[in-house]
Amino acid sequence: MKFLIVAPRYRDWLPYYCELPLGIMYISAVLKKAGYDVECLSMPLHYDEADETLLRRKIVDNKIDVLCTGGLSPHYKYVKSILNISRSIKPDLITIAGGGMITSEPEIMFDALRVDYGVIGEGEITIVELAEALTQGKEPNQVHGLIYRDSDHKIVKTPPRKVIADLDSLPYPDLEGFETAKYVDWQRTNDEYYTYPSDKPRILPIIASRGCPFSCSFCYHPLSKQYRSRSLDSLFREIEYLLSKYQINMLLPYDELFSVNKERLSEFCRRIKQYNLRWMIQIRVDTIDEEMLSLLKDSGCYYISYGIESASDKILKAMNKKITVAEIDKALELTQKYGIGIQGNLIFGNPEETVETAEESLNWWFKNLRYHINLWYSTPYPGSPDYHHCLEKGVIKDRLAYIETGCPVVNMSRLTNHEFSKLTNLVHQLQSDKRFKIFGNVLSSAQTGHDRDRNLPLYDLEVECPTCGHVNHYKEFHFRFLGFFKMACRNCNQRYDMHAEVQNTNQDNHGSGAKINTIPAGIKES
Repeated sequence: MKFLIVAPRYRDWLPYYCELPLGIMYISAVLKKAGYDVECLSMPLHYDEADETLLRRKIVDNKIDVLCTGGLSPHYKYVKSILNISRSIKPDLITIAGGGMITSEPEIMFDALRVDYGVIGEGEITIVELAEALTQGKEPNQVHGLIYRDSDHKIVKTPPRKVIADLDSLPYPDLEGFETAKYVDWQRTNDEYYTYPSDKPRILPIIASRGCPFSCSFCYHPLSKQYRSRSLDSLFREIEYLLSKYQINMLLPYDELFSVNKERLSEFCRRIKQYNLRWMIQIRVDTIDEEMLSLLKDSGCYYISYGIESASDKILKAMNKKITVAEIDKALELTQKYGIGIQGNLIFGNPEETVETAEESLNWWFKNLRYHINLWYSTPYPGSPDYHHCLEKGVIKDRLAYIETGCPVVNMSRLTNHEFSKLTNLVHQLQSDKRFKIFGNVLSSAQTGHDRDRNLPLYDLEVECPTCGHVNHYKEFHFRFLGFFKMACRNCNQRYDMHAEVQNTNQDNHGSGAKINTIPAGIKES
């Protein structure tokens, strides 16, 4: 029996930089370790070929018996397309889907995707036990963490799978199977906000822990709330493998929360320093102090992603964030002081959001433009407390339709629909209004080549940082067609805005925000 593991596309526009699907790579790795014959397909790396062409070549040429794919709820349409195309190519193909979309809504997704088997929760042990049942022709009713139809066509949902306590027992993700060398070679300095430190970024992800012990209302933990971490010895063996195999110069931990233990984080910093890697981290604002920031900076950490979400203490409490605005202010001020980059979001529309709390967050944002905090909306993703609130209140009336339409923004707040519409329009306006941008000053730019992999021109740029005045020389910079986007300084690591038209030199440094100190249009219903 031969398996095909497919990583879906995650965006409609191509070509693009894509993050490696480590979850699917772990599934491939455990199947291979168990001795099964496995083929892999990373669809984003083949942007120049149609889905049907890619899948037909893999399924037919390799005589595939079982196809496995999956993703989160917003990836539903891509996963469904893979399954539909694959069944049209080989009607008797056995199909398996997993990931957050299945775990959050097992019955609905199982029927909608028309898969033979759905994997609920962590899939590494489940997929190996299911593969054993399939190869032996047995009904997998003893395999925990499954949803399927039995011989009488009745839906069977087996007992929940316990979480994997010992993460060190898992093999490394199957990087070779998913063309990671090609992925690394593709990277450019302005692909994403974390690739700017190098003209030749070679960044790879790693997972140091799973789960999150916190219960933020907007968040869903498909790998459970039970926080588990790998041993540092195991983690650094994998890092050394990434260095030797792919010559990485940056590291991207995918963890929901990199560490809940300061001692562990401090030890990680001490150990990673010797490798001379740049790395980033996702962490809470209430775990940061000057001693920790100094240690992070010294060890090569150049970027911190903070869970901010609101600048209203009332909404932070409603979100169950267990942080305060004062803690946010302190963390951001200290992080900038130590020359570490900052990423964070304000999301609007919590069930307790009012005109007053929304304006409170917006006014904070106006006063803190230097941190380049993004503005967006709170989305009730399936499985989250906010999602269940929307179901109970009738805000989401049809679960399947909501997922099929990509989990769109809904008004679950205390604002009227008119006020919520004004708020969403205002957020869009603020995101694009150059008065609220802090631009880097492009001193020179010239096209120096062409990226044959993605058929895009490449530029060399000299850009003056508006924070520290450092002149950054970026090489092999992709031309962008998407309006404003963020870049960051290689000296102070602070972000700044840039125009898509990078060939326009001597660009004015607009957008200090000094002349704008009030919301341009109120959101209260008149």
